[in-house]
Amino acid sequence: MKKLIAIFTILMLVASPVLSSAQTNTKPYGTAFYWHANDYYNVELGGNGNAFVVATMNIESLSDKNVTSLVLEIPNYNVQIYKLVQQGGYYYPCQIKPCPLGEPNYPIYYEPQFLNYTIENLAESTVLKSDLAYPLMPTQQNTIYLVYSTPRIAKQTFQGYEFTFKTVQDPKALIRYVSASVSVPQDMELKGKPKFDINYKSSDILAAISKGSAQELVNSVASIRAPYPPYYGGDQYSAQNLLPGESFTVKGLYGSNFWLLYIQEIVWGLVGIAVFLFVFYFFLIRRIRKVFQRRYEGGEVRRKINFSLGRALVVGVVSGFLFVVAYFGMTYLSGLFNTGYYYNQPPTTILFFLLNAAVLVLSLFGLPYWLGRRNRSEGIVSGIISIFAALFLLVIISIMFPTQPPIIYYAKGLLESFGSSAGSAGTVTPQTTGNPY
Repeated sequence: MKKLIAIFTILMLVASPVLSSAQTNTKPYGTAFYWHANDYYNVELGGNGNAFVVATMNIESLSDKNVTSLVLEIPNYNVQIYKLVQQGGYYYPCQIKPCPLGEPNYPIYYEPQFLNYTIENLAESTVLKSDLAYPLMPTQQNTIYLVYSTPRIAKQTFQGYEFTFKTVQDPKALIRYVSASVSVPQDMELKGKPKFDINYKSSDILAAISKGSAQELVNSVASIRAPYPPYYGGDQYSAQNLLPGESFTVKGLYGSNFWLLYIQEIVWGLVGIAVFLFVFYFFLIRRIRKVFQRRYEGGEVRRKINFSLGRALVVGVVSGFLFVVAYFGMTYLSGLFNTGYYYNQPPTTILFFLLNAAVLVLSLFGLPYWLGRRNRSEGIVSGIISIFAALFLLVIISIMFPTQPPIIYYAKGLLESFGSSAGSAGTVTPQTTGNPY
């Protein structure tokens, strides 16, 4: 019995430090009394791989205790923090009934406030600690704005810039929903995502910060959440139910050269087309040839025909008409395609582009090619006639109908450029001195 008691005592002494250390490491910053209901990130990527970030964090109290402080961890080192702002709201000074003498028994509204904070730089992250200007009361919500920049989250490759962005972690609280919208410079494109015209610049946010007014900053941040197409759910990237200490990682590629961005998809598309043509040739064309070779026994070649301008004219006009029909048909299909979910999926876009090109080329030069196998000169003439016939029909349709295809815009622009150059050649522009404004 004494041996059992001694063994039990030794085990308790050994296990006690282990359990206490495990409990300490599980919640290093204390117990959570709130969660992040919605977090939004507007990430502006630069041409040098840096990122300017505006984080909007909506926090909600979950207990009967006030939330007085925040601990946020940015998964990057050497972070430059510009401002931390608490949104305006209502605060109840009197939380005990009856209210002590002198304390108002009604809510008090407070303006947005800049928050003081301390920074702790770790090996791979930056920890930010701050006390709220006004505590978050039970069942109450508020918004925290964090404006910062992170250096070198993108590395340059032969395709462009590969970036990895991680959202802010909260070691104390669950994050219910988080989303991020990424914008790139105007001369660049984000692979696999639609190109948006952003209605803000980092300089606008910094200008609001320089004014020293928290309300100005809140107004500037509130104006940058522009609506996005519904097929992306409002934002480009999103995640749900992040545990305390977890971060949502966004990876992507952006650059200025479209062909380099989609080089893998283009190569695989060409490989797929080559395989299709190979199968089509060896399993269909060869069989058709064998059928016709049986009909021309004795080595007879296909019958040649004499040149006929009338036949070339008819084939050319018919080919031009077929091209116009195919052009408007593919334009209609393109309109349906642009409204679908797969519009911004690179493989689908490239395959649709190749299909469009194949249909138009086949409709314009299919019959002239067939005719040219019997008489080469007749095929060339009919091909030239088909081009002029297609252009003529498109111009006539553009004049007759208010909805004009793109070719009329190019024609108008060309005529206007000739007219403006001719007019400028015969016009003397008066010279003025001084400031014209």
